Amino acid sequence: MFAANGPTIIWGDSPQYWRWTSIPESRFPLVAELNYVWWLEVKGRIETKLLSSNTTYGVFFIFKFGRIKWRFDKRRLELTVNFEGNVNESQKKVFPDTPRNGPQPRMDGWMEVEMGEFFNEFGDDGSVMFKLLDFHGSDTKAGLIVEGVEFRPKHTG
Repeated sequence: MFAANGPTIIWGDSPQYWRWTSIPESRFPLVAELNYVWWLEVKGRIETKLLSSNTTYGVFFIFKFGRIKWRFDKRRLELTVNFEGNVNESQKKVFPDTPRNGPQPRMDGWMEVEMGEFFNEFGDDGSVMFKLLDFHGSDTKAGLIVEGVEFRPKHTG
């Protein structure tokens, strides 16, 4: 799993937009809490050689909301996962504040939404890119707490 400071969070180093804080329910020392932004983007990559070969992986965005949340029930987030350079990326759109649309509660108190999946055939298939994005319109968003992005083998069959 990538901690919140592993992927790139656009404006993540600007205290007026994001606050890096410690909360007891996180497995990591710091999480990113959204003060407010108009453009929300979290992206990153992983080399497939770090993962098991001949395995299908799910990529999960791990998050929760703070005391205040704003506009996450009105705006869909775009979630993509693809091999670097592949023009055929998988894309989903979800409302992060609507469990029927994808996000599910976890046993550890966080929420997760599957961003996509990929098959790591040989273990040296290149880089897998992931991205969460909402930049449409001028809606301010606030209250999202990002713990990280998790890569998990999926059981198939």
